[in-house]
Amino acid sequence: MILTNVLLKIIKYYPVNDFKIELEKIIILIVNFLKIKDSSLKRKAYGSLVHIGRLIGPHLLLIIIKEIIYHLSEGVLRHTRNYAIWYILD
Repeated sequence: MILTNVLLKIIKYYPVNDFKIELEKIIILIVNFLKIKDSSLKRKAYGSLVHIGRLIGPHLLLIIIKEIIYHLSEGVLRHTRNYAIWYILD
């Protein structure tokens, strides 16, 4: 979570288009941790996504949700997807 915070503070100084591209890369890395069966890693990933959502604000929250929907759309991962979206919006 600390690394996520540092990366977001650094990429905030990028131009808007570059910021969105780099933000998507960070979110994809975190979402891939949701595919792992280890529950402690999943909890940290959920927390990181919530932290990112709070830092970037509601106007860019759609980027996080789009990446979650895209990467967690197969089989059992749909349950993880639904919980992740609920957790972020809660």
